[in-house]
Amino acid sequence: MDGCQDRRKPSSLIHSPDTKQPLPWIADDCWPAVAHHEAGHAVAYVVGSRAVYGNDGWFKVSIRPGAIGPYVMPRGGLSDCAGIVESPGFHNVAIPPEWLVPFRDERQRLFQRSLAIQQVIFALAGPFAEAAYLGDRDPWEMAEAAFGANGFSSDYENAESAFEALRYFTPRRPRWDTLAYRTAQLVLDHWTAIEAMAARLLVKHELDHDEALAIVVPHLPATPPATSAALPA
Repeated sequence: MDGCQDRRKPSSLIHSPDTKQPLPWIADDCWPAVAHHEAGHAVAYVVGSRAVYGNDGWFKVSIRPGAIGPYVMPRGGLSDCAGIVESPGFHNVAIPPEWLVPFRDERQRLFQRSLAIQQVIFALAGPFAEAAYLGDRDPWEMAEAAFGANGFSSDYENAESAFEALRYFTPRRPRWDTLAYRTAQLVLDHWTAIEAMAARLLVKHELDHDEALAIVVPHLPATPPATSAALPA
């Protein structure tokens, strides 16, 4: 989910590439960053779903005024720029009661661990893609800018919840910085897919699962790069 801090000049993407006319309710240059933010979530979802479930999952993505209510801008004031990725596969990582740890079934532990890792990356990929669009392409600068603009958002709340869950699923939890770096690399590795989806969102505003996949899949590598592989157990 997103509101954005506008750190660059208005983009030509706020106009339809077909008509060159402004989209009906795009009144400021916040929308391109929102579109890249939601596209980052969506692309990370596809990559993560393939890594965890072996399929493309199910999701839809949209940008629209009031999608999550008015957003408090980092510099003050309110923005109605917002978007959302709706998906059932990467939310609410279950933390088992203490008496269930360690798992009797090692496959269950490894699955929950992979799911928690991908949840962290899925949640962070939106803010990271927004930061990359706004000019921060170095992984650590991307992470800093993402936190500066979205650190108190539900994205970070979800990422931190999944990160906390990891201590139940693995003897040695990956460092937060490691997962942030992997998120930045995922965004950079899949930037053409993110850009393609963002451009389409600025024209159509809402994409269902089939439409979004048709845009993303041609830009995905045939062999997933190392950034989408599981970390050692």
